[in-house]
Amino acid sequence: MMKSTLVVLMLITVLLVSSCAPKGVPSEAKRDDFGCWPPSCSLIPDQQGKKLCEDWKAGKQVQWFDCSGFSDFPNCVKLCELEKKNNLQADAGSDWTPFSQSGSESQINNGPDSTSYASQLKEVPPFCVNDNEDHRAQLIYARPQDASDRYDLLAPKIRKWAGQGNGIVNAEAKRFDVNANLKMACEGGKLSVLNVVLTTVTTKRADLYLLTTELRSKGFKEDKVKYMVWYDGIVTNPDGSPGTKAEAWLDNWPTTSFGQPQDDRPTDENLFNQGADFSFVYQQFDGGYAQIAMLHEYSHTMGVVQHSSPHHTGDGHCKDSKPVHLGGQDVNCAFNAAHPSYKPELEVYGDACNGFGFRYDCGNDDYFNPKPEPGSYLATHWNVGLPMNKFIQFDNIEKK
Repeated sequence: MMKSTLVVLMLITVLLVSSCAPKGVPSEAKRDDFGCWPPSCSLIPDQQGKKLCEDWKAGKQVQWFDCSGFSDFPNCVKLCELEKKNNLQADAGSDWTPFSQSGSESQINNGPDSTSYASQLKEVPPFCVNDNEDHRAQLIYARPQDASDRYDLLAPKIRKWAGQGNGIVNAEAKRFDVNANLKMACEGGKLSVLNVVLTTVTTKRADLYLLTTELRSKGFKEDKVKYMVWYDGIVTNPDGSPGTKAEAWLDNWPTTSFGQPQDDRPTDENLFNQGADFSFVYQQFDGGYAQIAMLHEYSHTMGVVQHSSPHHTGDGHCKDSKPVHLGGQDVNCAFNAAHPSYKPELEVYGDACNGFGFRYDCGNDDYFNPKPEPGSYLATHWNVGLPMNKFIQFDNIEKK
């Protein structure tokens, strides 16, 4: 109640100053505020109100409380409701945000993932699968035999990153009043992270083929399991130079060449709806976006992004948002410069998401939509946001 009162008093000051503002004061706003803010934030005498105005106009994260507290100011109600709808982490009172509300980046020191604001992502527990009957992801910590064992250090981080990645999926589904969580293997009440030592690779030589071949030889080839692997080493190019930082390997790729038409059938018999696939994140990955990389590569194993989708790049990604490392929001948007189809002039991104934080399909029209419009692309093609996807658990949210 105190927060709502404070915000109302602040908005009264804002609106009074706005109505008395001299004509000709240049506007600082770059986005439509529906008339909620005054022409210049400097006109607000209240420091908290001024800071809120400045942060909003600068595109920074702003936490909104109960929009009904602005009932006397329709323009601000409209802005508040739009912000909460499009930018879920702006809702300070909701669990829809993929961001944690406690702590700050400077207070979090969890090792290699503390270099980015991605470290503030909220952990949402995945759906635990405690037997071998259901479809699921299996987390794996793997290392070459000539490397030191860092399982005790990294296993908790891997669990955390998996939970944060699930939080992004969960927040996206809640836009549609649906509860969705990645299915993951659990043991002893927590996510299972297997400790695997590999003998055919070394700290100086490894590649996707060697990794997947040995993992499969060790029995990691169940049809109901997709394996999320954190490899505590690097992969190398044929000349010995460091290779990519993350990638995916699919056991049942629909065609012989990556980049060719995929299986976009809207059925639970879709080829992406089975294992045994592998997603890899490697040691030389920056770490600041480890949870994003894990979710990104795992999404490929679920059939993201189909090459028939409206905003596909032709290499398994989308282009209606910039990549995360370029300041974008969609965790699956990017152009793969190593792909044969890549041309620099084609690398043009849209702006389907214009808020804050990470999204799991900007526009919800390429790969994830729990409630697609009849006749739309995701209503007639493979959609990882529907219950036909056996690797995500779906439940409707009961409205109070």
